Amino acid sequence: MKKAAIAGIAIGILAIGGIGGNLVVSQMLENRIRESINKPAAGLQVQCDDVRVSLLQRTISISNLRLSGDRGEQSYRELVLRPTFSLMLAGGVPSLQFLLPTSGPVVLGDATARDITLGLAPSGQFATDEVTLKTLTISNAYLDADLFAELLENRGAPALPDFVGKAGAGRIEISQLRLRSTMSMPISMEALTLDDSVVGTQAALMEAKQFIIDDAEQRISGSLRLTDIAVPATLARKMFAQTISAEDIEQTLFTTNPPLYRTMTLENGTFVSNGTTIACRRLFLDWRSNNPLHTISRVEQLEIPIHSAPGLQRLRINSEGEHVQQGELFRDKGTIDIADAGRLEIDLEHNINVAGRSLEGDDIQTLLDAQFKKAYLRYEDKGGIALLLTILINNKEAISQMVDMLAVQIPAALPGESNKQLAEALRTTLLTPGTLELRLREDKGIRVIDLMDTDRLGRWIEAKAVPGKENVKDQLLRKLEQ
Repeated sequence: MKKAAIAGIAIGILAIGGIGGNLVVSQMLENRIRESINKPAAGLQVQCDDVRVSLLQRTISISNLRLSGDRGEQSYRELVLRPTFSLMLAGGVPSLQFLLPTSGPVVLGDATARDITLGLAPSGQFATDEVTLKTLTISNAYLDADLFAELLENRGAPALPDFVGKAGAGRIEISQLRLRSTMSMPISMEALTLDDSVVGTQAALMEAKQFIIDDAEQRISGSLRLTDIAVPATLARKMFAQTISAEDIEQTLFTTNPPLYRTMTLENGTFVSNGTTIACRRLFLDWRSNNPLHTISRVEQLEIPIHSAPGLQRLRINSEGEHVQQGELFRDKGTIDIADAGRLEIDLEHNINVAGRSLEGDDIQTLLDAQFKKAYLRYEDKGGIALLLTILINNKEAISQMVDMLAVQIPAALPGESNKQLAEALRTTLLTPGTLELRLREDKGIRVIDLMDTDRLGRWIEAKAVPGKENVKDQLLRKLEQ
């Protein structure tokens, strides 16, 4: 009550004073800011062309602000701060600092900066980076009270890891971001937005519009959206301290709950390498859980160039899938639809776990011993068999002979009575492509290594084929005439 009464009296006096009160407090705050610029923390040099403060307009404007120190150099052509009214009062009149909370978050207000250059000094194995931004807008910023008091008392610049989990904003917007580094590819973004972000640890939303990662050999571009970002505080501190390791990242990716982010959407993505362009209209991942692992993914209009099939320049692919952990087993369900080629449906239950494994030594043996408990595949041909054969057969006169030869090789590769059904189904699919279904026999689990035992595959796998309306020789002839 006493603090509220004093605050009320102070505000009343300012209200009565009107313009005079505004000028007095504004001048006091401006003087304190200039004093901080002229006497910065140890190891830091600060310069600016002008400082203007208006209590009534609730603005602090600083022009051509320049900072330099051990962490590099920063410059801002214009910096406009819009602190809360209580913060401006406490900043201008030290005796009114009691207006600010002594614990929990201190609401700072909003800020806008224009034409920013950040030159980051080398640290450890990292080379000098330069970051430029056209505009930076921060809304509803806040800072932990203890950390704010440390800054207010000018005890020295806190280390970056000290800000983890102790600072944030309702919204951060950046335009025309450019990052150049001698150690990595240049990155640019037309717009970057963070909503409800906490420094280093989480954000409700991140949107990067029209980002480009580009160097002499390859180029990646698109628009990226992440929701519910959740970085463990310990990992965030290591990132800021530049002590993060591959093991730390792996631990975060595969074990932490909640996952690193909830949903990821990449739109109009392109990857260009050696003159080849792979494009995707939309890539979506819903990362629901890490323990148990559960993800849902969709790919829309993925286009991959091909040069070996006559009459076809690109594969156009749509797919969706779900990956679920069920105890020690995993369930994978999904579809892959390739335009003018075919549609594949998959439903697998297995214990293959590749997380954190390499393809060598004991890990490769573990993979070979892994087992499929259930498996179902259905392929519906829409020209895909003929498309594959055009890679092998490019002479119309050789079509009949080559197809007949391939048909004979199928039972030769799958000998024995137990393989008869499987071989006949594959032969039917080759000669008159229609639909092919492969199913693991009930209670017949199969190890990965057993898939190499072609003499006995039919003991594990049931096969059924329904022929299509047109034989593959006619399809091949038509494709080679295109």
